[in-house]
Amino acid sequence: MIFPNQLIKYGLLFLLLPILLQLLGFIELSFFSLFSFSSFFVGLTIFYYSFGTKNFLAVFLGSGLFFTGVISFLIKTFLLEITFPFILTASIYITGFSLLMVFLENSMRKKALYSAGFLILTATVISLFAGNLRFESFLLSLKEVLNKYWLLLLVSVITVFLFFIEQHQSKK
Repeated sequence: MIFPNQLIKYGLLFLLLPILLQLLGFIELSFFSLFSFSSFFVGLTIFYYSFGTKNFLAVFLGSGLFFTGVISFLIKTFLLEITFPFILTASIYITGFSLLMVFLENSMRKKALYSAGFLILTATVISLFAGNLRFESFLLSLKEVLNKYWLLLLVSVITVFLFFIEQHQSKK
């Protein structure tokens, strides 16, 4: 898996720009938030460059990092209580969805699909019986998240867009 030089440039931009925005007072960002956005971005990038290469380990790891970023963002944003059932459920969901991505990358890996289905179903059952998450609270918090992180989300979209354009132009 070989990543282009632009990945390093945009990765640094993605990490340093939020810090600069925080220093200038535009956003308030904790280390935990920076970790979640970084793992989100790095995981998505690894997945993007690995998908279609039949490198199932890179697809699995990229997906895992991406989903870890999503889960850590949810923990921080919704002030979720970190309990053993929550950690167990999140870990099983991350593994299950990462295996699903491995299957989507190579549909010949039927064991990955079966394992993903089993893990996702298991995590759902654990969440229903031991969890306290509700869909309604998620929807109510969505407006607050968008109000708080709109600038960082905009920077993320612009960074990925610039990276995509530069990659597209370099292929010509």
